[in-house]
Amino acid sequence: MRLLAQLRAVLSEDDDQLQRSLDISETVDDTSVTTEDGGVVVLAPSAANQSVLFPKVTNGKYFVMLVLSGEVQYRVNNVASQLLSIKPNPATLPDPILPYQKQAQPGLVFMGPIGVSAPLTSLFLTNPSSTVPARVKVQFIGEAV
Repeated sequence: MRLLAQLRAVLSEDDDQLQRSLDISETVDDTSVTTEDGGVVVLAPSAANQSVLFPKVTNGKYFVMLVLSGEVQYRVNNVASQLLSIKPNPATLPDPILPYQKQAQPGLVFMGPIGVSAPLTSLFLTNPSSTVPARVKVQFIGEAV
């Protein structure tokens, strides 16, 4: 199996103006991974520390999380670890804007390659909203169990 991922950060004021690279342009091309596990998780309002399991992957090497709707707080490896928060970038209404800004862009977390000295062993998700459910897509990539 092969993981091919590319991350590139670019700033631009408008479609017809020069774009400025933030000097963040990395390509991951890893052929050492053997399987993946994950899917879409729906968090009920006020859900706290919901464990996300990835039973098909041992020695997870990469982790990707897309927050599709709502705000999500997450902890890795321990429910007592630092609480981090991520949410989608909201849509923008005024024109003229680029087409991709007219809809919300997902929040993104990409980790990897994760070292053996501090492996990702567990993930806990929390929905801070008491009224709105949150949708999150998670993928773990690594070695098969």
